[in-house]
Amino acid sequence: PDAPPEVPPLLPLLQAHLEHAEAMSEGRRADEELLRGVVAAADEVLSLLDATQIAAALGVPHVDPDDKRAKQRREVDEAQKKALVGALHLKAAALADLHKVAAAAGAGDGAGDGAGDGAG
Repeated sequence: PDAPPEVPPLLPLLQAHLEHAEAMSEGRRADEELLRGVVAAADEVLSLLDATQIAAALGVPHVDPDDKRAKQRREVDEAQKKALVGALHLKAAALADLHKVAAAAGAGDGAGDGAGDGAG
């Protein structure tokens, strides 16, 4: 018989690393190095996940409640979906902040008190 479906073994560790990188950047969203760390950690999580496979598996609307293997597979797929969405969310937020940092660096060369930029 096949082994029961399970989450990739490194996924919880890499998710914890991503959460740590995100926590380190809290309140310091202008620190380019920290933001790049969040992006890199998110990429590590994403490298373990197959978005197409997750989407295909969760596209099946009904799981037979008597099929233990199918229920286990659904739980694994749901856990992977949660990891995928979380990593994509944090990566997108970090990339947006990196874009703001780059724009501020380009616009703020010498002059600029931030007035009129909507920040505050």
